[in-house]
Amino acid sequence: LPSSPPSPPSPLPPSPPSQPTPSPPPPSPPPPSPPPVAIYSASLVTYDGTLHIAECEELPSDHVDMQIVRGVHEAHANGEDEYRAIDNSNYDVAAFRDCLLQQPIMSEQDYTRRVVEIGVAELQATGSYSGAQVKLVCESQLQICRAHAMQSSLDMNDATAAYTVSLAVPGDSGARFDYSFSMKHCVFSDNFGPLVECLRHETVLDNFPRFYTDPTGKINGRNPHYRGAFSSMCGAQHQLCSTIPENQPHSDGCGELVGNCRVALKHMQAMMFRIDLDEQVCNNFALKSVRGFFHDHMSADIDGSILFELHQEYNVGLCQWSKYINALSDATECDPGSIIAMAGELGLEACGMDLWNVDTEAKPHVNIGRGYQCKPNYSPRFHNMTTGERLPQFDDMHVASSANATESHWYALNGHAFAEPGDRHDEFGDGEIEYSGEATASSHVIGRVTCPVTGKHDGPGNPHEPKSARAGFFHGDGMTKGMANLRRHFRDGLSKFAVAQCNDTVLSPGGERGNLQPSAPTDGRRSNAASNETDLNAIGGLCGMPTHFLGSVRVGSPHRTARWIINAQRLALHISRDKAARNDIPPEFVGSYRWSKTEHQLCDEHLKFFLPYEMNRLEFKAMAVPHTP
Repeated sequence: LPSSPPSPPSPLPPSPPSQPTPSPPPPSPPPPSPPPVAIYSASLVTYDGTLHIAECEELPSDHVDMQIVRGVHEAHANGEDEYRAIDNSNYDVAAFRDCLLQQPIMSEQDYTRRVVEIGVAELQATGSYSGAQVKLVCESQLQICRAHAMQSSLDMNDATAAYTVSLAVPGDSGARFDYSFSMKHCVFSDNFGPLVECLRHETVLDNFPRFYTDPTGKINGRNPHYRGAFSSMCGAQHQLCSTIPENQPHSDGCGELVGNCRVALKHMQAMMFRIDLDEQVCNNFALKSVRGFFHDHMSADIDGSILFELHQEYNVGLCQWSKYINALSDATECDPGSIIAMAGELGLEACGMDLWNVDTEAKPHVNIGRGYQCKPNYSPRFHNMTTGERLPQFDDMHVASSANATESHWYALNGHAFAEPGDRHDEFGDGEIEYSGEATASSHVIGRVTCPVTGKHDGPGNPHEPKSARAGFFHGDGMTKGMANLRRHFRDGLSKFAVAQCNDTVLSPGGERGNLQPSAPTDGRRSNAASNETDLNAIGGLCGMPTHFLGSVRVGSPHRTARWIINAQRLALHISRDKAARNDIPPEFVGSYRWSKTEHQLCDEHLKFFLPYEMNRLEFKAMAVPHTP
């Protein structure tokens, strides 16, 4: 624009008469400390004749985890110690009171006895109940008593399933003790016979030791008996028992479906995994399976509709893979959506993600038995419903370089149950972008671009300058061999992505939220790509998002990928009337995009299927790899 002539300077107002500088106001007094919560004072429990639980320092009310001591206590002015339940019907207040006041429960096993010995030694040396090891005894008494007071609608008293882990005692010089997690302490409400039998008596986690060694991090910390440790163990037992198809209520036709999908799983395992894991590679079928998983989800649901959407530009390169999926479905009579869901998880694992161990709690399963209707299934939020083409604002280069496009992209794709701007109490959006963005990074770091990506970018510089990203693998040359090397390669690739993800010299208008550093998208390309790698910055649009509650999502935490996969493959797009009106969607597109089953599909339920368990079954290992004539 031509420069305007300078305006004449405004006359300065006369200076006011000088005033004495006022003294700064006195600092506000610090807020009063929260009152202590009377928990220990009436206890008669004593350890080694020295450490009296009644002398333990009461906990400030803001330090008391109400999930741990919920419904426990109040010492009233009349001197009576009264315990009352607060909105927790599964809590036995009398049992808690008896345990805390009467039972030296820390003396019951070697591990907790050692915790007491260290605490007593500290008390004798210092004469104070303020020391860390004494507090550990006091809080452990509280935690264990709460665990013993939990009630279950399912009687677990005769449970025999238990898991033993070796733990170091906090404050000890390195000694370790075996610590047993018994299912007797779990709170379950199930009543289906086979599932109950599994919960009580089957040590299903024994073949997956990381499932119950990871939660011990919660025990190795400041308090070895934090209730979360029990919850993790009980939750892992329930998660695995409930994903065994035989433990799930089902209609008559489901047994045949389960057998069919096990056959399909056997074939895909042979396609993606080497028997000798030192020879493992991330092969083309695994790569395409990950891409097919994501792209089937991009239309509306992981349902096999992608087999009828291959003419769309964003599905170029999936033709041969789709022929295999179709042939495998025909040969096994496991529906295509179930096969694609299984293939996506297997592909990530085969290419080094370590999918089922990146999160201590989120262990992705597959829902098998999906509706299949032999046609496309497009979302009006993401597609032109006349042509089926992806809307232009969601083209790859635009999303890679635009924070606006990225968040709109995920608000559209994750439109089944996740908040958009205006849904949350703070008026920001969610869209599950934190998890979706991480899943994008996880899938791309093992993938490749086979054709240059062209388009316009919205990054720094000219927002309308055409740009292109070159072809190539995102990280490395695709020749990594050996599962240990593949896992290291995956982690290194994520770190490399994170370094060049955002343009940290540019602050997006409106700034950032939380404790994240200022950032903005790049121009859609990465600055640290090797010459043989694609320079597409597929995650750049996660930087400086204007309406997302985090502002930016920095990648590098693959546990979020596991959580996204759980939701993506079990939830289908659902467009409510409110969201339709908000997004200018005609009313005829309101409703669920999950396909119902046809008369040829005999299983009425969606059954949960946990792939590591299935592949570890002796019957599965003995199964011959299926072949077509």
